[in-house]
Amino acid sequence: MTWPEDAESAVEPVVEPVVGVPAGGGADLAEAVAPDGSPVAVYLVAPGRDDAALIDAEIPFSASVLDLGCGAGRIAHQLADLGHDVVGVDESEAMIAQLRDDVEGVVTRIEDLDLPRRFDVVLLMSHLINVIGRKRRHALLAACARHVAAGGVVLVQRYPVGWLRNLDVQTGRIGDVEITMSVAGWQADTFSGEVVYRLGDRTWTQHFEGEAVDDEALDEALTQAGLHRDAQLDAAGSWVRARPLR
Repeated sequence: MTWPEDAESAVEPVVEPVVGVPAGGGADLAEAVAPDGSPVAVYLVAPGRDDAALIDAEIPFSASVLDLGCGAGRIAHQLADLGHDVVGVDESEAMIAQLRDDVEGVVTRIEDLDLPRRFDVVLLMSHLINVIGRKRRHALLAACARHVAAGGVVLVQRYPVGWLRNLDVQTGRIGDVEITMSVAGWQADTFSGEVVYRLGDRTWTQHFEGEAVDDEALDEALTQAGLHRDAQLDAAGSWVRARPLR
């Protein structure tokens, strides 16, 4: 079984976030947790080079990029270094506070985003598409469709269904971060799980729920949002490319 290079868990964690924690650094940053349960300190150090390279190979030179759920800029900063004009969106102020000056940050829920511009590329990564429920998937993809240019692309990252169904407990590394992911509690296509992050002598635990999204379910959601899938970008089917129907 192959461990996904990007092991972020992104759907409905039940970890209680730390509210009102400054995003500056030191002990405060070590305790800061985004509303989805993601520890800010982990995503500051987790490298994003491989994912950024995959994205860069699929998009035009010096493209305008909208990174939905950008976190602390793990991918956004790499894309900016490659010459792209990147806007990052996240509902966590603590995450957005970590973005460099060359990446514009917007604090809001993805579903509520309505910027007065369109982008060559819209990214919906971190397995956000695995959120439970058709309506919620549609809301995420509708935000993508609202912001992608007529000739642009939407790149979506999901959990590979086969990998997910066979996962019990697995440990891998992203840079200096050790990640142990377990999935259990299957009910039809929905599941619950836990991710344990270890960085140095610190440990964070994130609980989450999600839904397996196969090609049929993804195509249905894309079509409802005015998009269509036109390519699979990796062998596992984790990354797919979509374009506007218009």
